[in-house]
Amino acid sequence: MRTSLLITGLLLLVTTGAGATIWHVLPDGSGDAPTIAAAIQLAAPGDTVEVGCGTYHEHDIALASSITVRGATGNPACVEIVADGGSGFICHEQTGVVLEGLTVRDGFANYGAGIFCYVSSLTVRDCVFRDGYATGDGGITCSGSTLTLEGCRFEGNASFNEGAGAVWVRNSTAVIDRCVFADNQADGNGGALWLEDSDVTVTGSTFVGNRAASGSAMVAWSDEDASYRFDGCTMVGHEGPNAIVSDGQSLQMARTLVAFNEGQAMHVFTDLAPTMSCCDLFGNTGGDWTGIIAPLLGQDGNIAADPVLCDLAARDLHLEPDSPCAPQANPDCGLIGAWPTGCAITGVAPAVAATGPAVLHPAAPNPCNPRTVLSFDLARTATIRLEVTDLAGRRVALLRSGTLAVGRHEVVWSGRDEAGRGVPSGLYLCRLVGDGFTRVQRLALIR
Repeated sequence: MRTSLLITGLLLLVTTGAGATIWHVLPDGSGDAPTIAAAIQLAAPGDTVEVGCGTYHEHDIALASSITVRGATGNPACVEIVADGGSGFICHEQTGVVLEGLTVRDGFANYGAGIFCYVSSLTVRDCVFRDGYATGDGGITCSGSTLTLEGCRFEGNASFNEGAGAVWVRNSTAVIDRCVFADNQADGNGGALWLEDSDVTVTGSTFVGNRAASGSAMVAWSDEDASYRFDGCTMVGHEGPNAIVSDGQSLQMARTLVAFNEGQAMHVFTDLAPTMSCCDLFGNTGGDWTGIIAPLLGQDGNIAADPVLCDLAARDLHLEPDSPCAPQANPDCGLIGAWPTGCAITGVAPAVAATGPAVLHPAAPNPCNPRTVLSFDLARTATIRLEVTDLAGRRVALLRSGTLAVGRHEVVWSGRDEAGRGVPSGLYLCRLVGDGFTRVQRLALIR
């Protein structure tokens, strides 16, 4: 530690009664350390790195054992870590690490654009991971570790080769509680989750609008002893041939709603059925209780009934009072899904609605050859510029500019520059710039 700070006591450094220190980091570099990474290097086990409100351009921040890194207010909107050029955090063979109240966005990595966690124990609370882009796992890669996610949100992350759109858990133990997975994308398996050879419990979590070539909500399988338990979750509005892919025997699902998804509700690729109770599978275009899970309908509280959501289009996933998933309709099961009754108390559901003044959704398709659709939502009328640039920031094409109204907007890019010439294969950036906001995602063009 810097001895002068401890002696003078004139700066922000605080020592608690237990001897642990709080290291303050500010976006202008005037805190106890100039960067988050530098503060972690100064910290000792038991210390806390408190990050002041603002935007930080850092990536591959190395975490250390028994260190807590937290946002100053606990609200993840207060602190944004822009991880362009790598993962947000690296947790390699560390124990007792805690992250709280942070947003990590725009990471670009081989694996784990938000966090790469290897042989470690890590707890992440009330954090947001968005617009991460990786060869595998746009949000978090967890291998050989113990991972706890509480009240986190994963939005607009993507993997363009292998791995999960949001979180991949392999040979690990994980607890995922009250998290939201929205609009993540995987070119392969697991739009939100890919669970492999692990012990994972998922409770009270929401999966909406994710997409993948297989398992648009999640994939769970094992070559070894494994257990995947889902309790009180909602999975709706996904795009792909199936919402859930499972080996059957390792999956236990209770009080979970799987509805209004493209494709099958669940594909089991073995002849061993999962354990399911008090689940509602309904309105999935490829079938609800199909294949090996068909005999489970009508047993142990399992139903196929319209859940009567308040407003799926607006992502208000609360239940109407007369919903068959409401507790009063299922006294033996209680609530089915993550959302209680109460349409009158919300407009757009705050946990799943688009965050901030603008949301740039994942391009579809991505990679493209060469045409792709770029869509974005505006929470207020705004003057915007939507453009494609190269990785150095040089403009390739201006796609849209001007003042646009609140709501969803879509623009097609056909892989051409402003002169109408086809651009070569490679990585490009799509930038949505407006009044007080910038949103960026990567585009892969393959000809």
